[in-house]
Amino acid sequence: MATNSELVFSQMTEIGSRLYRGVCNNMRWSDELPMLMTEHCREAADCEYAELWRFDRSRNEFHRLSPPDMTVSAKTGLMGKAAAEKQPLTGMDDRPRPAAAVIRSVLVMPIVSVDGELVGMLRLINKRMADGFTEWDIRRLSSTALICAVVIMRDTMSGSHVDMLTGLCDRSGLLTDLAPEGRYGSKLSSSDLSFFICDIDNFRNINENYGISAGDQLLRSVADTLSECCRPEDAVYRLGGEEFLVLMPNTKLKECAAAAESIRLNVQEHSFAVNGKDIRLTLSFGCCRYDPALSTEGNLSAADAKLYTAKQNGRNRVAF
Repeated sequence: MATNSELVFSQMTEIGSRLYRGVCNNMRWSDELPMLMTEHCREAADCEYAELWRFDRSRNEFHRLSPPDMTVSAKTGLMGKAAAEKQPLTGMDDRPRPAAAVIRSVLVMPIVSVDGELVGMLRLINKRMADGFTEWDIRRLSSTALICAVVIMRDTMSGSHVDMLTGLCDRSGLLTDLAPEGRYGSKLSSSDLSFFICDIDNFRNINENYGISAGDQLLRSVADTLSECCRPEDAVYRLGGEEFLVLMPNTKLKECAAAAESIRLNVQEHSFAVNGKDIRLTLSFGCCRYDPALSTEGNLSAADAKLYTAKQNGRNRVAF
């Protein structure tokens, strides 16, 4: 008769084999991959529940893939702390709660890309052993977390709406969200949908003085700063080059300009460490209320005109 450890090893081997075949055969998220990953983690950690979450950088949210259909702020609970520290963490309680009436122990593990960018999170709940989760569980799940990163990145980048450098939604994602059936489609007629376009001042000089690699790192840093400074209901996009856009629903134009000014000061006062050097930069902003009488491109052109005004008036300022 097989021992319990032999049975668990057999189950893990079978799950891992199915997972490997799925990745090789280009299995998509809509099929079995999230379920296989969480099943594999649950067996490996010998716990009651396992969850796989994808990180949406543009909205600073986690979306649960298995079990599906749940979204939380990336600043929430133990997952939010693990995301900020990019370190596995254990605890005795967490939010939001799963089906379990009582949470005795929790392990959360950030899932990162090969570039060290956060792309998701594993959450394990209720270790069956009384002592809870240990360093051994983290070591055992590390290889699975790497597989999760590879598959999440592959699926995310194949979606055509994500900027590969920053992880933000790109211009096509913005146009999708502003379509009548999109995320903001129902808000286009509201006078309280505002947005701003910003870009990095003298970015060409940064590339010339510090190199393209440093420029790429700064673009990622600015993307992170915008995501962190915005509210959960806002959305951040990279339009291209050094230009970004932030949509702010239920926000009047003056409130949008005030938010832009706060971000401007934050960036101006911050020193970005790149390749052992401290680099300072500034942003210029053009703010607009979304005008339903104009097309999407017409609204973007209006914000670009405001941005041009900020540039002409000396850069590092907000125009609205």
